[in-house]
Amino acid sequence: MDKNLWLVIGYAVFTLYTVGIMCLGILLEKKTKIDKTLCRKITHIISAFIWVICYVFFGYSIHWVVLNGVSALLLGFLILGSRFNIFPREDAKKSTGLFYFALSTFIVAVISFLIGEETYMYTGIAYLCLALGDGFAPLVAYALKKHNVKILPSKTLFGSLTVYVVSFLTTLTLSAIFDLGLSPVFALSVGALACLAEFYGFKGLDNIFIDFSVFGYLLLYHYGLVGLPLQAVIIACPLLAWLAIGARAMTADGGVSAFFLFALIGFFSYDFTPIIFMSLLFAISTAVSVVGKRIKRREEGKVGGDHAARRAKQIVAVGLLALISLGVYRYTGIVLFNHLFYLSLTEQFADSMASDIGSLTKRRNINIITFKPCEKGISGGVSLLGTMSALCGCFLLMLLPLALGAVSVYIYFGVCALAFLGTVVDSVAGALFQALYRCASCGKAVEVSTHCGVSGELVKGFRIIDNTAVNYIAGIITCAMGAMLLLI
Repeated sequence: MDKNLWLVIGYAVFTLYTVGIMCLGILLEKKTKIDKTLCRKITHIISAFIWVICYVFFGYSIHWVVLNGVSALLLGFLILGSRFNIFPREDAKKSTGLFYFALSTFIVAVISFLIGEETYMYTGIAYLCLALGDGFAPLVAYALKKHNVKILPSKTLFGSLTVYVVSFLTTLTLSAIFDLGLSPVFALSVGALACLAEFYGFKGLDNIFIDFSVFGYLLLYHYGLVGLPLQAVIIACPLLAWLAIGARAMTADGGVSAFFLFALIGFFSYDFTPIIFMSLLFAISTAVSVVGKRIKRREEGKVGGDHAARRAKQIVAVGLLALISLGVYRYTGIVLFNHLFYLSLTEQFADSMASDIGSLTKRRNINIITFKPCEKGISGGVSLLGTMSALCGCFLLMLLPLALGAVSVYIYFGVCALAFLGTVVDSVAGALFQALYRCASCGKAVEVSTHCGVSGELVKGFRIIDNTAVNYIAGIITCAMGAMLLLI
């Protein structure tokens, strides 16, 4: 068949199919009792075959890019210009996600076209993970709603799991059909990444997050930048997010920070030891924090309530110095930075154990500077229980890299001693510099500027220094001491 005629047929099929999807959405809403959200998702799934049409008629060509661009432009004009009401759909105001869908697809197409034909199939994987994964998720969640578990306000366990499974199967299927050579493990990591992008997405932006993240990840893999440690991290991250956020031990922004932190650790890791070490740290500290706060609330006669879920800045404070150290070690090969990676995380872990377990002591804490009794939970206060918990935590956690041969016995004892010393530095810095307020309503000494709904009076320290800042100060000083002593 003549090439130009084939292109004309392709444009006609693309147009008719796209208009047909819109008409189907109207028909489902007007003639059935199906939930409006489910109607949108059904058309979402059917739109998956648009990529197939583009592949059959246009392949890797400028026509494929132009069609995606025109679609994004028209949808933007109709939706963002409030003209979508020309289609009699009751959910027109909720259709911004459709524009984001077209926009992300167009941007991905442009990037692929500029890079080269070898990345063309990756656009298909990204597109189908978005169309099928995000499309089937609410359908499955709705069908299993009696047994489903809500993790975030608009995200459920079975919905997220559906994105995971569908995206994994999509990647594996396309790899087999087009002989892309993607392993099942890598395909599983693609499914996990699509799941995370949908899980943390909001207000239609998941249509952008899924497309960009999956395509970007495939590009990294194409250029040899995705090793098994990173794949393993991404595969496990959805499970960690469901557990931590579901247990209210971590906020959504904390979950995003934890994902990037773990992913970068996996990216810089030579083997699985750093990942296992950091996973063990987060698992133990999260469990101890949740259980400790529940015991404390039970003793105070309180039921339920907030467990002070960890936010993004707290997660970053735990792992930033360790991440930098591991990155420098990866690209310089200087073993000292590998030791500083373990030192930084061990110090943070020991400090967490001192705070969470130490708060269960029956006695009042002692200020590390004045040696006078102070309120429990106030920085600078220490207890025998907290101090022993920190010391034991150092030696127990570092047994893992010692057993796996990542550190020698000499380094093991050196890191443990320095990490424990770091908790002392943390307490001293907290006592001297961290802001302490007196509540104007209840008169209680607190570490937040607002308590009981009113602003407190600063009685000690500096307003700009909170517990997170103290953690950074202690971590930097600890790593500096470690760099000097471990070089000896």
